[in-house]
Amino acid sequence: MATLTVQVSDADGLLPTFNAVASGGDVFANPGDVLLLFRSTSGAKTVTVATPATVSGLAIDNPAITVPASGFQFAGPFNPDLFNASGNVSLTYSNKVALTVAVVRAKKV
Repeated sequence: MATLTVQVSDADGLLPTFNAVASGGDVFANPGDVLLLFRSTSGAKTVTVATPATVSGLAIDNPAITVPASGFQFAGPFNPDLFNASGNVSLTYSNKVALTVAVVRAKKV
């Protein structure tokens, strides 16, 4: 499992860096205002976001994000109370081939 770097966008904008996803999944630091931008260049993919939290002792279903074939998909933000484990969100992928992600948050002014 790899740790993804959170990139910060400001008033000047951001040309995001896309990173290849790891076969064992990825994590990223989540203060609650992070967005993910996925890009697939070959076939549709499913990204699963772990929800370690429970409600009254019951597990919360892990949301599945569909990244279209040869397309982009935004996801987030992720509520830390539901999605964080030790300050991080965990992601797994149905297929990592030709799937990249940019992890972005807006700079607070």
